[in-house]
Amino acid sequence: MVNESQLRHFAESFIHFRRDGRMVPEHEIISDLITLLKYERALSQINLNESNGWPREITERRDGKKFIYNVPDEEWKARDKKREISIQGKVGDIMLKYGFGLEFNGDPRGGAIRVILPSGISNSWDGKTWCFKVV
Repeated sequence: MVNESQLRHFAESFIHFRRDGRMVPEHEIISDLITLLKYERALSQINLNESNGWPREITERRDGKKFIYNVPDEEWKARDKKREISIQGKVGDIMLKYGFGLEFNGDPRGGAIRVILPSGISNSWDGKTWCFKVV
């Protein structure tokens, strides 16, 4: 479900991509923005998984007592890393089409995809990049 804030942010992103980007048809900009929002969510989840250490819950019984603890799930970590590299490559391809700069943020508290617009317009704390994460 999309809320009003997300819709407004999408519209603002569209305006900046249309104005600052190379001559890309409007329907393609919309499609790319939808794709970028999906990639943003996926990368944010990967960042969150990483900050939590890819926990896999283990339950053991010892001396009649139940012990629950977490261990790092290396398979999950490997899948996430492979997926992260793939998504970052796809995002890079989209940014090449528009001629925008690109940064990735590994902190789950901020936008995972940060676009550097030629106009210098920013919606992030760093004052240099346009982010897709709307809270």
